[in-house]
Amino acid sequence: MLFPVYVGNMQIEKKKIFVLVIIILAILYAIYYMVFPNYAPKYPSGIIPNSQQISEEEVRAFITTMNKYQQEHQDEISIRNLSLSLSESLTETEPQMTAWLERRGWNAERFFYILSRARIIVSTIKKDEKIMQKQQLIKEAAQAATDPQMKMILKEEAQTQPQSLNVEKISRMERKMIEPYMEELSKIFPHY
Repeated sequence: MLFPVYVGNMQIEKKKIFVLVIIILAILYAIYYMVFPNYAPKYPSGIIPNSQQISEEEVRAFITTMNKYQQEHQDEISIRNLSLSLSESLTETEPQMTAWLERRGWNAERFFYILSRARIIVSTIKKDEKIMQKQQLIKEAAQAATDPQMKMILKEEAQTQPQSLNVEKISRMERKMIEPYMEELSKIFPHY
């Protein structure tokens, strides 16, 4: 039999104290891992916007949340693997991430929409930069060309390059909003 420990007028066995300590530690562990800082943007009256446009506040909150998620789950997820299919949403295909997001105050559907939209905008900006670089190289080649026919072909090719710009039809407002965050978003979306 274990030696009794007296607390006030009550006699408690060491085994019971050990069990109580374990229970308290388990509760503290659960609180630590279940109660997280709220990374989600603040929406008026708790309403999650269903707008197709994303706000700068949402972009900042997305970056903070995604960086935190990647720190905690670096071996488990690749942003490249997060893709929507026509038949199912990411809340269904990524239930663990969905639960993680909801514990942090996000509407998971909105978060995944912002992820998708930000990825499209980042990809479009990067593609447009490459197109403009290509156009500049073609113009330089046209200036350096000695053959008049080749010079004309290169000039025509340079003139057609802008037709390939903004294939995703992102708005000027979206581009302007995302550009200051390109470095951070490029780390989140390294393959786009």
